[in-house]
Amino acid sequence: TKATELLFSNRMDHRQELLEYIEKRRESLKIDRRYQNSTFKYSFDTIPTSYCITYQHRYDDYDIHKKGRHPYIKVFNKGRVCAHPDLPEFGIDLHYMEQSFPEVEVTSYRSEGEQFLSSLNFYTPKKHH
Repeated sequence: TKATELLFSNRMDHRQELLEYIEKRRESLKIDRRYQNSTFKYSFDTIPTSYCITYQHRYDDYDIHKKGRHPYIKVFNKGRVCAHPDLPEFGIDLHYMEQSFPEVEVTSYRSEGEQFLSSLNFYTPKKHH
């Protein structure tokens, strides 16, 4: 899992900024020849008072530092990018990743990743007087 803090402009269309962030992420992986057989899906969703985009990316990673006799590593990456409801110029990208060798059975922990992503919410502390 990984969390990345994001800083957006002060534009009013934060939904568009989230979409631009996702598009840049997708395009950056398309130009690197080491990533092949790529599929990328995303959808807008909301958690209370915030815009979010949930994304899923699958690809084969032909990194020159691959391990063993396998030509590539299968990668599954799923995450959620959200703008903060009170300070929409701030956002966060939270995602998890699974990697496996082709044709090798491995235990998947996607259900735990899905549970984690679906449990996320923004917490705004109450101000004390």
